[in-house]
Amino acid sequence: MRGRTLARTAVMTQAILLAGALVVPSSVAAATFGFTLVAPTLSSVAYSDFVVLRGTYTCINDVVSVCPTTLQSRSATFSIRPSGGDTFTNVGTVASSFNFTGSAGGCPTTCSQSFQLTWKAGRALGATVTPGVYDIGLTTTISAGQLILLNGITVTRESTTTTYGGLTSGMGDTPLALSVSVLDPDLGQAVGTGIFSPDPNLAGPGLVTFELFDATNTTSLAGPVSAFLAGGGGVTGSPSLLLPAAGGTLKLRTTFVGNDFYTTSADLDTIAVTPSNTPPVLTVPAGPVVAEASSPSGAAVTFAVSATDAEDNPDPSPVCVPASGSVFALGNTTVNCSVTDSGGLSDADSFTVHVVDTTDPGVSISTAESHNGEGWYNTASNDGAPGLTIDVSTDDLVGVSSLSCTDNGDDVGGLDPGGDSFVVGDGLHAIECTATDSAGNDASDSASFDVDQTPPSIVASLSSDPDALTGWWNAGTGAPTVTYTCDDDTSGVASCGDAHPFGDGADQSDTGTAVDFAGNSATAGVSGIDVDVTAPSISASVAPAAAGTGWWSIATGAPTVTYACADGAGSGIASCSPPHLLGEGADQSHAGTAIDVAGNSNTASVSNVDVDLVPPIGLAFVGGGLTNGASYVFGSVPAGPTGCSAIGGTSGLFGCVVSGFSTAVGVHVIAATATDNAGNSAIATLTYTVLPWTLVGFANPVSMTSLNAAKAGSTQNLKFQVFAGSTELTTLDAIAAFTQTQISCTTLAPIGPTTSALVAKGASLRYSATFQAKWDPPASPNTCWYVAIVTADGTSLRASFQLK
Repeated sequence: MRGRTLARTAVMTQAILLAGALVVPSSVAAATFGFTLVAPTLSSVAYSDFVVLRGTYTCINDVVSVCPTTLQSRSATFSIRPSGGDTFTNVGTVASSFNFTGSAGGCPTTCSQSFQLTWKAGRALGATVTPGVYDIGLTTTISAGQLILLNGITVTRESTTTTYGGLTSGMGDTPLALSVSVLDPDLGQAVGTGIFSPDPNLAGPGLVTFELFDATNTTSLAGPVSAFLAGGGGVTGSPSLLLPAAGGTLKLRTTFVGNDFYTTSADLDTIAVTPSNTPPVLTVPAGPVVAEASSPSGAAVTFAVSATDAEDNPDPSPVCVPASGSVFALGNTTVNCSVTDSGGLSDADSFTVHVVDTTDPGVSISTAESHNGEGWYNTASNDGAPGLTIDVSTDDLVGVSSLSCTDNGDDVGGLDPGGDSFVVGDGLHAIECTATDSAGNDASDSASFDVDQTPPSIVASLSSDPDALTGWWNAGTGAPTVTYTCDDDTSGVASCGDAHPFGDGADQSDTGTAVDFAGNSATAGVSGIDVDVTAPSISASVAPAAAGTGWWSIATGAPTVTYACADGAGSGIASCSPPHLLGEGADQSHAGTAIDVAGNSNTASVSNVDVDLVPPIGLAFVGGGLTNGASYVFGSVPAGPTGCSAIGGTSGLFGCVVSGFSTAVGVHVIAATATDNAGNSAIATLTYTVLPWTLVGFANPVSMTSLNAAKAGSTQNLKFQVFAGSTELTTLDAIAAFTQTQISCTTLAPIGPTTSALVAKGASLRYSATFQAKWDPPASPNTCWYVAIVTADGTSLRASFQLK
């Protein structure tokens, strides 16, 4: 709340400073007139209370004139609008007469004359303004424009005072006339303005309620009743509440419910009510009502209760708790009765019901289990739980309060009085039980039981132990024999299992049985008797096969030795050596072992295994003058390598060869391949480029891009140059061929064979400053020909001719 107040104050202060800085020029050429809007006397005012709206007229001397000394008559209009709204509503105009200054020299700085308007909050020239936050606007006749103070005034709901003015006493079952006055406590009072009557917005239907409560002001007895509140603060009509016939001291709550303009208020008054009725008279039994119990719950008891009333006919009916005919527990129960007449008056009284018990209880001993015909209760007659279950039942109309039993004179422990069971173990038992009810009545019963439910004991023993490591009986331990020992502490042993010798085999077993004279039995035995004296088989194999060299190489991969184990009809394989991967090395070997479950073992192995999985290393070219990655002009290629060298691995080096050397134009790769005795190989390469010669020509007038016109049979001179790199070649040996080929004159595609156009070097081909070739066209007019020069490196130069 404090943060919101500070923010709002900041907005108001800003609006005031802006208003103070605004000077609105006057249309009169006499100094400079202006006005300011000042914060109201209160930033928050209750609805219908008064607040002073203030402003100031100002005048400032200018370079042309000074502030006037004549009387000024001005009017100012204050207006408001909801905060952030668009439309202002006038709330009042104030007229002022004043002199800015009496000095002929005008104002020393700024002259100020204040004015103010006392505004009744919530009124705007006859219109009603609801509570809320409003901007304040100011316009005056001293200059144009409007000053606005944002959030300048907050109008809150007005408080009220509610005063009950009706009757405060009355007779029961009659209406109570109600009246009230609701007022604005200060009645819109402001100093020097007099007292204003309540605003019409205080009035309206249902604005006042009356409600009657009990003396504690918690339970509503009558109402609420709503009434119309008039503008003068009093109710209209004749509101009333019906007083309760029973009378008493009551509370009347009178409430003004409030509205958008006024807050709620209430008044609480004490109302004295005289009863309009006499209470009824209740009659109950004079002494205790006695009855014999008929069940554990007690007894159903009936009784007579009545009531009379002077005003009611018929008499009112009393109510009792518990009611007549209810079941009453043993002992004393208080019955509370009451009666209420039609007028609401009542009477109450109570009496006692006494329920007794004089009947002995019943008790009986039995068992649901049966004996073996010889009087013994054994395991076959058992109910599924250890021991013999003795059942004791009781009965009594009211209920047994305690039950106790002894076994051979010893207390068996706490039992449920309504019947219970307990368990006895082996032996002879004399049982006696007594039941007692809550009134002290008791009865007894007795019985005897012979119990043997413990089977005899039987133990199986083997004549020898199995192998300590495998758990099998083998040739070293011999076959075992099982024998049985029996015992019984109660009725004695009637029979015991016979001894049993074992032969060869796996997972053998035998069981012996002991029986006592009570018919109980027990068994014992041995199992998992295993005999095996034969060793398992094992074989070894190697995969993959070796290469043709007899070695395992990169091509074959390293070999793996795998073992296959079996035990026929014996105890089965307990372990078999896993596969073994052989690594690099010569003349290797490996052995595996098979062990059966009985502990017998056998072995198998491989040997003379040679493995070389590493190619030759250190591969290098021998001889020659080539440089890897270099380029050479045709005819200037150095000699190639004469051989290569390398280092062999485990198997040793078999040989090293070189291939791929050439002096022809193009890119060439020379390969050196080294191979070891296992067949593994390694390759090294040397790359170089042979560059072609450059041919320039044919020189003008021969065109290299279009058909040249020539006379059939007329010699044509063709001039051109040949360069090996930057060196021009001049010897005729550089020219390999001078050819001619007939072509189509439209598609320029060859239509005839290629033939030599060279008569003889030095005759049709010579060098003089440039190469010069003489071509004697065929005597075939209207034909077309290609003429080509081919140099020794394979580069060619050609032109096309059409013969006339």
